[in-house]
Amino acid sequence: MERSVPRAFATAGRDKTVKLWMQEQGQDQRGSFTCKGTISLPSPVTAIDILPMVIGGDRIYLAVGLDTGRISVHAFAIDGLGEAREVMALPALECPSKAITQVAWRPVGVEGKEVNEVYELALASEDSSLRVIRISDL
Repeated sequence: MERSVPRAFATAGRDKTVKLWMQEQGQDQRGSFTCKGTISLPSPVTAIDILPMVIGGDRIYLAVGLDTGRISVHAFAIDGLGEAREVMALPALECPSKAITQVAWRPVGVEGKEVNEVYELALASEDSSLRVIRISDL
């Protein structure tokens, strides 16, 4: 059974980085968050979204949209985050022609999904397109 996402969030900006933040274990609800890792990307980041569940018992997935229209998905471990790795990049021919303005994972039901299930990611772009892509093998 998959676990819910721990108290974690990501920030991104035009400085071409995504920072991963997590609340330390044992802290109360008002505890502070610590930056646990940084992902460097080739272009300014314009949209991010975290898949709201833990996959495989220890990984969280983050969708990233860039100013160039490129889309990628990165995985990081929930036990301290640390290094993230790119697990999927949408081929250039399938990407929008302008900046990504929003990415959003399709909500996952209460029963969750198993590893290797198909997930859906919606993406909107400045080129006026809206796309829904299916991602498997996370």
